[in-house]
Amino acid sequence: MNCAEFDEIVTDLVRGSGEENSGRDARVHARECGRCRSRLAEQQILTKTLTEFAANFETEAPPPKVEEDLLAAFRLRARNTIAGSME
Repeated sequence: MNCAEFDEIVTDLVRGSGEENSGRDARVHARECGRCRSRLAEQQILTKTLTEFAANFETEAPPPKVEEDLLAAFRLRARNTIAGSME
């Protein structure tokens, strides 16, 4: 495995969704390559931080009024786009 191949799969590797063989090859490469070892560590920190951040908002939802306002804005925009394309 080379650095370019490693870069393509590092996110999947950290998230545990990569293929077994390529994951093994990537870990071997990261042990031998300082750049990719650092990239792997950075990706692990990023993934952990984002997972924790998302967990903090699992039970939170916007007030119903926010959803209503957004849907109304999307409908208005769609109508204006359709009306503008007919001119």
